[in-house]
Amino acid sequence: MASTRRGLQVFMKKLCRRSYGTVPENATPSSSQQLINLEYEYSAHNYHPVPVVFSQAKGSSVWDPEGNKYLDFLSAYSAVNQGHCHPKIMKALQEQADRLTLSSRAFYNDKFPIFAERLTSMFGFDMVLPMNTGAEGVETALKLARKWGYEKKKIPKDEVDASTTKLLLRMCNDFSFCVLELFFVGAYRTPFT
Repeated sequence: MASTRRGLQVFMKKLCRRSYGTVPENATPSSSQQLINLEYEYSAHNYHPVPVVFSQAKGSSVWDPEGNKYLDFLSAYSAVNQGHCHPKIMKALQEQADRLTLSSRAFYNDKFPIFAERLTSMFGFDMVLPMNTGAEGVETALKLARKWGYEKKKIPKDEVDASTTKLLLRMCNDFSFCVLELFFVGAYRTPFT
């Protein structure tokens, strides 16, 4: 017990000495290879990136720490089709961050209702449900499909088994094990079953 407590105290002292969110003043820019090696050592290997390190970008151009310029054809999987650091988007981002950085959906804010109204009228939908990730999107689609099947098609609740849904999830998207397991814990899906 004493050794466990001592280990925890040592860990907490180390943790409290670290500076989070800032780069130490004496830090020098790392080379691309050093950064690739650090990522390989300290990050999970769920991706096998192209060995180019993005250090800064503008429009469709990106530069590595050594100053080599590249043309970004991938555009962050279409997340930045408008180009990196687009002036209009950067201006809106800065203005919003100066007012309110983030509002959880646990509260109302002055931007989301206007966005939701515009999106529904633009696409002719009754409602919208924005998502942060593909995992959330596929999980919600499966929940809605199950609810529709129960309510509209009158499928008995016992006929939709976990193995069938897990197979569909695996076919649709690469989910984390945690998301898969939470989806099948009764307490988390009660309103949808």
